[in-house]
Amino acid sequence: MTLALTVSAMAHRRFPAGATRPGAADDDRYHAKVAAAAGVPLRDATRPTVTGSTFEEMAVALLDPLGAQDHPVDLLLLAYATPDLTPLTLTGPTLAARLPGRPRLFGITDTGVSAPFTMLALARSSVLRHRLRRVLAFAFDRSDLPHDPPLPPDRRVAGDAAVALVVEPAPDGAPDALRVRQRSGVPAEEVPRTLDALAAELAADGASTILVGAGVGERWQPRIPHSALRHTPQGWPCTALFGALARLRPAPDDAPVLLAEYDRSLGDLSVCRVGPVAA
Repeated sequence: MTLALTVSAMAHRRFPAGATRPGAADDDRYHAKVAAAAGVPLRDATRPTVTGSTFEEMAVALLDPLGAQDHPVDLLLLAYATPDLTPLTLTGPTLAARLPGRPRLFGITDTGVSAPFTMLALARSSVLRHRLRRVLAFAFDRSDLPHDPPLPPDRRVAGDAAVALVVEPAPDGAPDALRVRQRSGVPAEEVPRTLDALAAELAADGASTILVGAGVGERWQPRIPHSALRHTPQGWPCTALFGALARLRPAPDDAPVLLAEYDRSLGDLSVCRVGPVAA
């Protein structure tokens, strides 16, 4: 018997310029080593100029909006496209210590804007394969870095933000509310056709809202029935789409929400079906 899943809670927040500075000597050596290996310049006088919110600070700030975690968390996922301000801090174990249960930990990175979709695909497969009862998944955007890599416009991050989702088995008899499809190596000219096929596979009967990321942009006009089409802004590669989803709760009707994003640099296409989105 196939197990149905649901996204039972969500929270999203953008953070003002934080006060945390990379101050430890180990962090300084780490940033210098990474910058040298990548062939990018390291900022001079990094400590006085770079500030922000750490992954841990952002995640902790979302725990209360998510609601009480009264049941054990079996799996904790952290996804990001840009590194933490203090990369040697053990965010996962520190966060896990605040949660009931002893969750397994996974980090998802080096996948660009696909990271939050890969995170939910991993959450889904983990629940189905291992019969987990609860997964807590975080995606982060971090903007101010101690080094200056030459980034294309679609890779630049506008600020610090985080989104959190709780994934768990749906109540008996409920429909499967979480599905993810990803395709790699998709040429830009093939994006609309491939998106139409994936959208029809995930939501053939239509969607209440279709959320489209900046990587897809205006190039796609969905063919499946939908009540609204919304485009999310550039600058928030891991949090824009799912932050927009969090603001939709509850959904205006019983149809699911569809999310679509395209990584222009890697050619990766991701589509996610969530819903119907409960209050």
